[in-house]
Amino acid sequence: MGLEICREGGLADGAEVAGERRRFRRYGVGGDLFVTFRPNFDTVGIVTDISQQGIGFEYTSTSGIAEIPASRLDLFLNPLGFKLMGVPYKIAYDANADDPLDLSSVRTRRCGVRFIGMTRGQLEQLRELVHAHASSAGCFSPGE
Repeated sequence: MGLEICREGGLADGAEVAGERRRFRRYGVGGDLFVTFRPNFDTVGIVTDISQQGIGFEYTSTSGIAEIPASRLDLFLNPLGFKLMGVPYKIAYDANADDPLDLSSVRTRRCGVRFIGMTRGQLEQLRELVHAHASSAGCFSPGE
């Protein structure tokens, strides 16, 4: 059985590639979707891609997302006012995005989180958000 490829070159939901764990297409986000972490809301990131399974985002930090006590995250869209609040998550990866030779203590980092244990209401809101980005942005191939 071959892989079903979406029009923009990404993999269809449920398709698998060796070594790839994503089950859903992910879509680029145009810089207007943000993420912050509870309980302190002291880290804000710009979401770069989204799927029904999780998000990828960039943020600045001196330490990294692992220093944030794992709790819940909020997604919010500017200027439309969309909010998806209190989403439980698990960190998939967190890495420096800057040049390793840069001596600055503040770093741009890339992070990916997987959503876990969402309520029905949260899942419905997420589906609407993903659908909105699916119609306006291209797919990514896994590993991009």
